[in-house]
Amino acid sequence: MLSLGPIGFVAPWLLLALPALPLIWWLLRVTPPAPRRQAFPALRLLRDLPAPEETPARTPWWLLLLRPAAAALIVLGLSRPVWGPGAAAQGDGPLLLVVDDGWPSAADWPARAAAAQAALEAAAREGRRAALLTTAPAENGEALRATALMPAEALRARLAALRPKPWAPDRAAALAALQAWVPQNPGGFASLYLADGVEHQAQGDGFTPLATALAAAGPLTLARAEGRATRLLLPPRAEPDRLHLALRQTPAAMAGEVAVLARTGDGRALARAIIPVAAGGEAGEAALDLPIEIRNQITRLEIEGEETAGAAVLLDERFRRRPVGLVGPVEQGASTPLIGPLYYLERALEPYAELRQGVSRRCSPASSPSWCWPTARCPRAPSAPRSPAGWRRAAR
Repeated sequence: MLSLGPIGFVAPWLLLALPALPLIWWLLRVTPPAPRRQAFPALRLLRDLPAPEETPARTPWWLLLLRPAAAALIVLGLSRPVWGPGAAAQGDGPLLLVVDDGWPSAADWPARAAAAQAALEAAAREGRRAALLTTAPAENGEALRATALMPAEALRARLAALRPKPWAPDRAAALAALQAWVPQNPGGFASLYLADGVEHQAQGDGFTPLATALAAAGPLTLARAEGRATRLLLPPRAEPDRLHLALRQTPAAMAGEVAVLARTGDGRALARAIIPVAAGGEAGEAALDLPIEIRNQITRLEIEGEETAGAAVLLDERFRRRPVGLVGPVEQGASTPLIGPLYYLERALEPYAELRQGVSRRCSPASSPSWCWPTARCPRAPSAPRSPAGWRRAAR
């Protein structure tokens, strides 16, 4: 493909017809021979009649320019021009497209998909074959493997169906798939790696070995988002009076604030917390203070404006504090250390429940329980039927 500035030509050999335009100009300027006069007496009667139409002796200059211009446009159109063809992957052999399709890629997935489609379109114009290798594990647990080499146009349909997965990529498994694919496709190839810019391994480096293997096999083009921080919202730490929020992100040049929304099961936002992150920082923390009744309705925490798996945390019963009532006798302190009847019960339930203590009072001797809430009525124990008929009525 030939590129002239922002315009590329898929069939540049047709531009060789442009030098023939002067010949077209010369042919259009050729004037036919002048008519020869022949006397014909019968036409003397028509000599004095006005001529209804006159034909100029020469073709107008604007028409002469229009005809070569039309011919030039036809030549340019047949050469299949492309506006802004973009930079194709380096090299001229087969193209291996490597895509990080884990949860960090969901934030700018449309831009990543557009870049990959542009690379395949450029490869299709050059007649190159292409293959696809993703780095995130499959849903069914199958081992990662690269596709076979196919026409770039056929691979565009597979790429359009690709979606980011809600878990981290496994670059070690992708490296193993690459090492198994290279012997099956000898001859070298060029690579385009759409990386997410995040190191997912707790220890070691999973990005460098994969990139090094791609560069060793042929020309490597690395594409990743710049200037955008990838954020991960960690599960909160439940405290008796608040939820402690924590955030991790890739370092950013400027300080910023991250808004976290607390939502209910039906999608209503109950609260909004701001987590400050310093310039170049990788973590941030904040506290979410809510009444216990409202806090127990929260089922989801999410980063405002982001739709990735790492930007949301689902809350279950571990993060809720259910109210528990404790009642002890009045005669002695219920919470007296070591000897109080509620002392050990409070210590066991306090980290997980909202404790509410009450006092008891003596009920009437006719009541079955020995104590009850101050405002509660002591129920009387039902009497047992004495006759067989009474037992039958009770059974009914």
